[in-house]
Amino acid sequence: MIGLALLAIGTAASADVVLVEEGKARATVVLPADPSPGYHFAAQELVDHIKIATGAALPVVEEGGAVTGVAIRIAESETELPTDGFEVSVASDGIQLAGSNPLGRLYAVYGFLEQEVGVRWLTPAENGTHVPQTETLAVSEGTREAAPSFRLRMFFARTDESALWALRNRINGIFPIEWAEKVDGDLAYLPPGIGRGIHSFTDLLPNEKHFADHPEYYPLINGERRTISIRTGQLCTSNPAVVDIVAARVKAYFDERPNARIFSVAPNDGKGWCECDNCRAVDEELGGGRTWSEDKSTPVTTDRLMDFLNKVAEAGLADHPDKTIVTLSYINYLPPPLTVKVDPRVMPLICHYAPACYAHKMDDATCEANAGFAKHLNGWVGQCPNAGVYAYTDKSMWYYFWRPVFRLMSHDIRFLHETGIRNYLAQSSAVRWEYSGPLYWATARLLWDPSRDIEGLISEWCEAMYGPASETMLTHYNTLEQAVLATGQHYRDHPATQAGGLYDMGWIAEAEKLLSDAEAAAGEGSVHAERIAAVRGRWLLSQACYDSVDQYRRYEESGDLADLEKVIQAAEMLAKRAGGGAWTPYSCRTVDELREELASGGITWKSFGQEETKGGRTCRNADETGRGDGAAGWATIHFLAPEGGATLAMAVWGESAGFTPVICSGGRGAGTAAGGVWSPIGTFTPTGKPEWQEVEFEIPETLYEPGVKRQMVGFGGADSQIWVAEVGVEAR
Repeated sequence: MIGLALLAIGTAASADVVLVEEGKARATVVLPADPSPGYHFAAQELVDHIKIATGAALPVVEEGGAVTGVAIRIAESETELPTDGFEVSVASDGIQLAGSNPLGRLYAVYGFLEQEVGVRWLTPAENGTHVPQTETLAVSEGTREAAPSFRLRMFFARTDESALWALRNRINGIFPIEWAEKVDGDLAYLPPGIGRGIHSFTDLLPNEKHFADHPEYYPLINGERRTISIRTGQLCTSNPAVVDIVAARVKAYFDERPNARIFSVAPNDGKGWCECDNCRAVDEELGGGRTWSEDKSTPVTTDRLMDFLNKVAEAGLADHPDKTIVTLSYINYLPPPLTVKVDPRVMPLICHYAPACYAHKMDDATCEANAGFAKHLNGWVGQCPNAGVYAYTDKSMWYYFWRPVFRLMSHDIRFLHETGIRNYLAQSSAVRWEYSGPLYWATARLLWDPSRDIEGLISEWCEAMYGPASETMLTHYNTLEQAVLATGQHYRDHPATQAGGLYDMGWIAEAEKLLSDAEAAAGEGSVHAERIAAVRGRWLLSQACYDSVDQYRRYEESGDLADLEKVIQAAEMLAKRAGGGAWTPYSCRTVDELREELASGGITWKSFGQEETKGGRTCRNADETGRGDGAAGWATIHFLAPEGGATLAMAVWGESAGFTPVICSGGRGAGTAAGGVWSPIGTFTPTGKPEWQEVEFEIPETLYEPGVKRQMVGFGGADSQIWVAEVGVEAR
């Protein structure tokens, strides 16, 4: 059974059961008496697809109603099946599509449509479904069962289009709540108002509700209690009142929605951890006082977080032992806990982010980043069987670049299953199929059955997707993947510094030629041509993204402002292909930014806050999100380095924190854990008075990063408050 892991129970087919004959219905869909919305939805999906395939509309009745021809019953299974499992039983006296639960019933319908009708839900696009045409539909007798290999199989299915695609491909989370209601509530979904994505701390205890009366619920940073946001700051997890409030939210939610599967209790997307004595004591006593490998000034807070979640689970899930609290294992809480044993009702999703590399297999021991991640992963699985993985299927920072990773990620899914992982969340809404090719579809199938052959899956997808151009498009995807594999380069989280040189441009040129060949082969006006046209549009946008970044890399190496003018031209093309205006993808600089850089002679400020005024001068804070927000800002100043060394002059507000700027001497801005080399160039302690001070830092040429003319100095971090009004660079 294509796309399913099946165990045949009956004997080989002995006869065919006719459902449609020469365009006339010869079967009736039968539902239980007084069926729930999930039964109606399943029946409609079955009827609609058979009508598209044959032109015949099968009647639908409730049990006891008049049946014409063969009865097709959608029902709860009478046999014991795993969660979300289903069985399809075809006999001359009737067909039964049954599941272990409401979702399993629906999967039985989809499994039947795949096997017997040949339907493939290829993409979420309007023209993304493949339904073979026939006037007569006959199905073979026999009984089959199927069950998923992964317990939770999740995309962020936020739109109606992606939700329907995900449901049809047997993804069971994360859905908008209204979609869960369509299938009788039996999907993984996040509560309304909780967790934009998974991060939920700021929604669990909103500032406007609690901060005025109870600032002690929020992080103490630099001796001051701070509010939090989805991007900055965490709760004071050692406060018993915070445990009580969050546990009450969990309990109330599952009391109200007994069919819900998960509830998110996860830190906000950033740092800003509480520094109160109690929280720090937890880090020391339970976590051994560890610091994060990517930033030694940041504690590893895994034990602190898991201790908090264990207490929330104990109180909040006392009446709901079969429910799950979902959280994240991310950045400085990626390392597994040192001493805390995680409650089995808590599911940490281990983020393949930092350390991580998406140009190599997850278990590639020669890739330092992935070797580091695999070490953390094994530590989690060894003591937390309910752990899952958060995979960056749509790597946010690379969102508009070429992403030829379907073979690598398919390998990773099998590796994760072998490691013991049974819960998987793809950071994707499954809507950008034009550049991800068969990745989404293959991911869905491998989460159901990781033993599926990736080559067969890709071929099957291309054949259904592109028809007469399928072989050429298959070669196109294979060639695009070779463009990354051929260079052996790594890429992690920053295409602005990593995209240049990542792709072998000879392979890219060949992939583009194959795309042109496929356009010619598809047939003008066909659905296959429409799909390839969508791929071409995405190709042009990805090409513009790469050109913009790669041209900037050349400018960094040459230090020639004439090359910066070429970057501006590339950025203008990018904006045009993206629909005009000032829009630009993450990590690609805007046209306005580039023009400002040209006007300044190559000096740029990165990750500073908004402009403000102090002492009559316009300035910016080195914490990128502003004073007192609990974020760990890290500001950088980039400049074209004069030969023989440089003098960096800065105007600093006297009430700023003291700081020690460092120059990147290697690694193109990468953190130390990723191979970056940062060298101090001095220390400055302001007067503490409300006045502007002039300070100079001497930078010898020996500290420059070799091979580039554009150098980078960084400072700040840990919510440091440093106001800068002016920057200048002169030769020593």
